[in-house]
Amino acid sequence: MIPVEEEHRGVVRSDEVRARLQRAAKEAGVFAPHASPTYGGRGLDMGGRAVVFEEAGYSLLGPLALNIAAPDEGNMHMLEAASARWGAARSAPASR
Repeated sequence: MIPVEEEHRGVVRSDEVRARLQRAAKEAGVFAPHASPTYGGRGLDMGGRAVVFEEAGYSLLGPLALNIAAPDEGNMHMLEAASARWGAARSAPASR
């Protein structure tokens, strides 16, 4: 994370860079530590999340890479709960 953070001065304006960081997080097994494995996450409990969230916070880009920056972290919980209750759910209406 740190070399990418330095290269971009802490701000990622490119979807390509975000996607690259998130692929790396997935390969490292730390992407979406708060989400259920059903939804591509790690399913960690609060203690496990705290460790991963703290480590991610050492870089400005860590939360982006792990998909734990607001509002993504909260939206994952909301979508998971909605899917469990009503089936498939979306955070935004489908494009027309």
